[in-house]
Amino acid sequence: MARRIRNARADAAVVWDEPVVYLPGMDGLRDFVYVSARLISLVLICIALMLLGADLISTLENGGAVVIRSLDHVWTAVNSASIEGLKVWLDHRAPPALTHGIESFLATPGWAVFGVLGVVIAFLFGRRSALEA
Repeated sequence: MARRIRNARADAAVVWDEPVVYLPGMDGLRDFVYVSARLISLVLICIALMLLGADLISTLENGGAVVIRSLDHVWTAVNSASIEGLKVWLDHRAPPALTHGIESFLATPGWAVFGVLGVVIAFLFGRRSALEA
């Protein structure tokens, strides 16, 4: 399982050739998770670019007045009943600090939310080196 190699700093170091717990068939699952996460990150980045493009086109159509669609705006365009239900729940059930935090999050630009999330997932599940594969 482990082999010893010479190290410049220490007399010997332990390097693991295999994971401590090896489950057969998990390599395929790990590959599936990596591919799925990278595909999801690509979709999120594409949505962010589409939202950014829509904001730029709307800005040009309004004669240069900057138009930025918030996440609330995007959610309303997709399903207005669910966002209204969330707002009613926030007004009647949630503590004020939570209400303020969620409303602040919903006020952020839609392209920024999708873009940052997509880039973070892309970096976390980026290309693997030959040693990781």
